[in-house]
Parts: sequence; C-alpha cells; structure tokens
Amino acid sequence: MGRLAAFVCACLVLLALPASGQAVEGFGPCQRANELPPGAPVNVELATVTDTEFIVTWLTCSAGAPIESDSSVTYAQVGGGGAGTATGPKTAFHYVRISDLEPGTTYSYSVGSGGITAPPDRLHPGTFTTLTPPPGKELFTVAAVADIHLGETVSGLATSTPTELPPSYRSDLPYPAKMLAGAVAGINSEDASLTLIPADNSSHGELHDLTEARHLLAGLDGDYMVARGAHDRPGQYEEAASACFPDADCFRQVFRPNVTATSEPQHLPEARSHRGWMFISLDSANLETGTGEISEGQMSWLKSRLEKAKKQDRPAVIFFHHPVAEYSSTLAVPPAVFGVNQEDAQGLLTLIGNYDVRLVLNSHTHRNWIAYSPHTGRMPILELGATKEYPGGYSLFRFYEGGFIRTWIPIECGFCNTWRETTRGEYLSLYPFYTSGSLRDRNFVHLFDSPNVPGIPSTPLGFWPPAIPGEA
Repeated sequence: MGRLAAFVCACLVLLALPASGQAVEGFGPCQRANELPPGAPVNVELATVTDTEFIVTWLTCSAGAPIESDSSVTYAQVGGGGAGTATGPKTAFHYVRISDLEPGTTYSYSVGSGGITAPPDRLHPGTFTTLTPPPGKELFTVAAVADIHLGETVSGLATSTPTELPPSYRSDLPYPAKMLAGAVAGINSEDASLTLIPADNSSHGELHDLTEARHLLAGLDGDYMVARGAHDRPGQYEEAASACFPDADCFRQVFRPNVTATSEPQHLPEARSHRGWMFISLDSANLETGTGEISEGQMSWLKSRLEKAKKQDRPAVIFFHHPVAEYSSTLAVPPAVFGVNQEDAQGLLTLIGNYDVRLVLNSHTHRNWIAYSPHTGRMPILELGATKEYPGGYSLFRFYEGGFIRTWIPIECGFCNTWRETTRGEYLSLYPFYTSGSLRDRNFVHLFDSPNVPGIPSTPLGFWPPAIPGEA
C-alpha cells in the first residue's frame, strides 16, 4: 500500500476508536512481533546511508512488550571484501551505527537478535550503495531540526476538538525537550557550524516553551537560525498579551529581540551570511490562522536580499515552515491546503528561480520528502522529518564546492530510541508509510553543475523515484 493511501485508510477508521489519548491495544510498538519468537528483530529500518556509514534501528519484543536482546549487524561488499560484524549493547531498542565504509560501493547487510535474522522489507532492503561525495573541497556542514514542539504533551493527534483523534501517545517525561536535547548532542558530534530550525518550535507559542527552546538551542556548538511555525503564532493563550507586550508575539520576544515591537504582530524573516553563503529564513505562518502564506512585504524583502547575495556572488539557502512545492501541496495530508497557498507559492518559486538558490527546506508535514518545481528545475525542495516524534532525527548537509550530501540521522539516546519506536505506532502504526520517506528521500547527493533538467518529484508510494541527473 502506498504511503498516502495507507495514511488515508487509517483516517477512515479513526472515528470507530476510543479517544482516550493513549496507545490503542494492538497498535503499540510490538504489534508486529506477536507471531515471532521472543527477542526476534522487528521494525527494522535502514535509516541512514552516507558515503562512509550506515545506521540501522530495530526493536525486540516478547508477549507484546519490549524485551532486551542482543544486537548484531553483519555486512560485506557485494562481490566480496569489506566484511564485518558490529554488535551493540543488550537492549530492546536497538541502534547500530557502522563506519569505515567505501564511498560509491554496494553492500549487503543483515540484522539479527535472539539468534534470528530479520527478513528484508520496504524499510530494510538488505542492500544499499554508499554515496559518492560531490567534487571539490568540502566547505562546511549545516544541520537542521524540525517540528520540535516544546510544551506538547500528546504526540500523534490529528485533532483534539472535541475529542482526541486518533488515540495517541503520552510520556511521563517532557518528550519534546528530551528529543531536542538529544538532537543538539548529536549535531555537536557532527561538527556542524550552523543549524537551521524551520519550526514548529513550540506547541502554542507560549513564552515559557519558546524560552526553553532557545535555552536548549544555545547548547549548540555552532550558530543557529530559527523560523516561525504555525504553532508559534502570537495570541494563542491568554497570558500572551501581558507576557509579550505589546503585540502578544512571544516568538518575536524570544528569537527576534532586536526587532522593534509594534501594536500588531508582524512577519519576521531573517538573513545571515555564513561561510560565503546567504542563509534566509521566511515567516510562512498567517499570524491569525497559522495557514501558509508568504506576504507581499516578505516577497519584496526576499528579492532585495537575493539581489544582495547575487552582487556578492553568494549562493543562497532558504528555509521556512510550510511546504511550497506543487507536489508537496497536492500530496500532503490533508491535500491542497497544508502548504503555502498556491498563489503565494507560485510567486515565491518564480522569484527563487531567478536567483542562485541551491536548496529550500520546509517542515510542517513531519515527513522526509523530496519535491521539485518546474520554476526551480533540479533544485531540491525538502520537507524534513519531525524531531519530536518518529522518525525522530535531524538532517545534515555537508556542502562541497560541487554539491552537497544530505543525510538523515535518527537521534541516539536511551529515551530517544524508546520514544521514536513508540511513536512509530501513531495513526494505527501506519505513520512510517507517510513520514519515513524512501532511503533516497533521506540520504542523497546533489551536484550543482549537472545538466539543468527538470527534477522528477518523489512519490508517496514508498518506492525510490527514477534517477535524476546529478542526484545519487
């Protein structure tokens, strides 16, 4: 079943389920393990493939509950050579990261626990080819985290009015903060000089939650930039008017303290030079409704910043919350209304297509997905998977003179591994079909100097799209 079809089918049965806000019986993290021997691997995912590494995660269960078991990953180059076995600690929530692979090389691998080897499936293909770095000198690494939702207490809700649907997941610990802290630690280990956060940063734009987000992000070794999301818009709680006077905009107060407050909230884009590039955040949230828009004032502001970057011969990266590509809008859930409205989106994409913009990052859908636009050719327009829940990770972009490598890294910590596997069961355990993306959505190489031919949009069907010139 395709990712979109599976997700929609799940929605059709939600009204028949109890709206308790708790995990549904039979749809917990061990639901697939009931017919397997105790300690056998389940939910195996080949999450990450870089030029020299790969990461595999999985779960072990017994009698419908997580159980500790051994971890073993065996791998070898197809055709011989480069063989090895990696083992991890005895645990129920397994995370194995293997390094020292050869770039541009095809490997086979197998995953075992409890003396049982997991059979291949869609997220565990059993083979992969490591990426080949772009040509030229490596310049710098940029990280990105998305949809961190500080202050949220229930994960996986489509709606909470009048009742919580579908049944979702809670934790005794503040899971958004724990996941963000894990992401910060991981990013620091990757030597990223800049981190981009395309939102949502909070659950309801409250001062306390936005302040906590800023405090956690301050733990990054490198610099960071933050965009506003739909959940960060002003005036969503009564205390905002006094706590964030005079515009009730706590996002402005926390993340744009140098902007002069007015009586009414205002859009808050930002541009910053970094290592010879221009990084630009836009504010895509309608300040009253949270729906996606790019205001006329921001369009003019963006054009002036891109003109400046052009004169300085600086390539640009643009990020904001709501998806903008045509396919992102039509193939989102719900369709057509989830991204930037199409009038603004078409104007923005046309503008971007006239300048040296190398990458656009969005979030909001909580999925890993690549899209392209006829207006911008081969330039990837990426939606980033959520940090606060499954797929529970962060993105890395290693920029070279001739292109970049994008990789998706699941957050690694005791709580993070458990919570990611737990929230995998959202939407009747069909959430991975929509949010995980294909291996190529999560990990690929983009070359800047390839022929300027239209990109092929990725599909929500769980298959790798056809090869695109300059993409790997």
